Amino acid sequence: MLSRLLNYTNKRTELVKAPKIFFLDNGFRNIVVKNFQPLENRQDKGFLYENFVATELVKAGFDVRYWRSKSKAEVDFVVEKSGEIAPLEIKSILSEPKITKSFHSFVGHYKPKTGYVLSEKLWKDTGKVKFRPVFFVESLFRKYKFL
Repeated sequence: MLSRLLNYTNKRTELVKAPKIFFLDNGFRNIVVKNFQPLENRQDKGFLYENFVATELVKAGFDVRYWRSKSKAEVDFVVEKSGEIAPLEIKSILSEPKITKSFHSFVGHYKPKTGYVLSEKLWKDTGKVKFRPVFFVESLFRKYKFL
């Protein structure tokens, strides 16, 4: 029912002990938080999207982690396959491409080939960062040949 994500880390400069916990089913999460409102009325839409992405990545067999530095920079997910990494940031609302300082920091330090920012509707490419709708996460499976 729950999934625990470990930190993607460099032990000298990043936190290693605080795992993130996700429900493997958003319906079960809704029961626990007692909220069954339609998505457009939800105050916790960002958490629902993040939980959805975590669930889909885990079900697809990704080695899923997150990244958090001692200076409080954070990236929601870091997926790894065959030595390649890709950071994923989840935003509930994003009308134009915007990359957080934390995402910039991760990309600058680890130099992944591609990073993703997933939101409700935005579809745009800006260099190494691709902005996609949150439900695009399934397409990541095909790109990394997990299905």
